[in-house]
Amino acid sequence: MTDNTAENKVKGKQEQDKILRKLLEDKREITHFVDKFFRYKIFVKDIERYNGKFVTSFGFKVRESDIIYKIKSTEIYIIIEHQSTVDYKMPKRISEYCICLIDSRQTSKSKFYKAPLIFPIVLSTSKTIWDAPLTIIQEEDNNYGFPALKYPTYNLVDIQKVSTEELLKDRMGLTLAMALEKQKTKEELEKVIEFVIKRGVNENEANCLKIILENSSKIRNALGDKKEEYKKIIKGDGDMSNFEELYIELLEDKYNKGVNQGISQGINQGKEEIIKQMIKNNMEDKEIIKYTNISRKELKRLKLEVEKSKIA
Repeated sequence: MTDNTAENKVKGKQEQDKILRKLLEDKREITHFVDKFFRYKIFVKDIERYNGKFVTSFGFKVRESDIIYKIKSTEIYIIIEHQSTVDYKMPKRISEYCICLIDSRQTSKSKFYKAPLIFPIVLSTSKTIWDAPLTIIQEEDNNYGFPALKYPTYNLVDIQKVSTEELLKDRMGLTLAMALEKQKTKEELEKVIEFVIKRGVNENEANCLKIILENSSKIRNALGDKKEEYKKIIKGDGDMSNFEELYIELLEDKYNKGVNQGISQGINQGKEEIIKQMIKNNMEDKEIIKYTNISRKELKRLKLEVEKSKIA
């Protein structure tokens, strides 16, 4: 007999990895992420993706790293590994990635060759605190006076050590996904979703939610007769505010209709605030209509409200 629970956990982990990977592939998200957690200011125009597959000169292939970025016109690299569970082999894996990256970049045999500067990051979305060592631990008992060898040390971002409030305040897609992953119970997740719905979502968060909807089989299975509506949302033609209904179906087998109606009202208010902000930022009408699915008549009404607020 197949263990459906175990299968669902594996499938859920694979989907989570895919969602986080897609967000990590967004240069805007990465530059903000590095600035937020490590205070290194880099710009989207200055970075590029780098091939994460390595074949070393000594003949064997090391597994592919999640994401690698290169700062243009430099030999500076950012390696990002996402982990949904604690991996105690991570120090060894990071060391392998660093050695392979150095090997792939060493095209000169000159004694003046300089190794690339590598900044490895591990993003942990584990439900437990990350307690794996940050570097390879060496034997210290009776070392006969030999000096310790310095191994690469990775930089850790552990969602269990960042508050949900801080992640939600950030207003980026990656931190929103981290906030959702941080919740350990259905009730906690519902509270976060309800807060996001009532507050409204910006472009970064809307992109994150689209990715989640597109890659979550649980949500797709909960759609039922809403499949066509779902397809519109993914294509960008539908009303993004409707994601609340899909999440509620995911979280509850039977949910309170009255609560759901209240949430819908909150979403509509939040959506109007987003559209007003778009208007204030001088976005073109066709772009606003494309991303929000608002009618031209409603858009005209909101533009008048924005103009009146300026006069007041």
